[in-house]
Amino acid sequence: MMFMFSKQNYSKCNLKEFKVVGCKNPSEKEPQPQLFTSNIFAENSVVAKSKFSKLLKDQFKIKATNTVIVRLEEIEQDNDFEVKNYGIRFTYRTRTGLCNAYKEVRHINRVLAVQDLYTEFGSKHKLKKHEFYIIEVKQLADDEVTKSRVLPYVGKDVKFPVFFKQSNTDAEVVPVSTNIFN
Repeated sequence: MMFMFSKQNYSKCNLKEFKVVGCKNPSEKEPQPQLFTSNIFAENSVVAKSKFSKLLKDQFKIKATNTVIVRLEEIEQDNDFEVKNYGIRFTYRTRTGLCNAYKEVRHINRVLAVQDLYTEFGSKHKLKKHEFYIIEVKQLADDEVTKSRVLPYVGKDVKFPVFFKQSNTDAEVVPVSTNIFN
């Protein structure tokens, strides 16, 4: 059973994390080719295979037609609504070339942290999802956080004001004693 504190499901995302394992087509020269593995963030398995093929083409010069996908599995995310710190190392393509970057994000799971990264860079730098390559998503302890944007929110006794309360009921008329803003 998933804990819901509101009508809105904040843990829903159209992005998924896949672990893809693939290799070159076996040939007479190389009957047992080297396996390559990567964690890919994509909407579905077809897009994950495509991103994996693009990765092999860019890094190892292996064409998609010469690639065999050995295993593709979706990695389940934990939805315990406990906010964690994530460090995301990635590269992205700009008008002038490739840029390496590192960003720290606070979210409840890895996929939502990457979705947050896509949203922020899409709004600030006009980047699309296909212009990113996620190198690593690592969960950070509170003392490993270095970015000033995340540091004020790290700790055990952090409290936030609630500026906008959304009622948890669909009913237009409820009894007076009912607390609809819990």
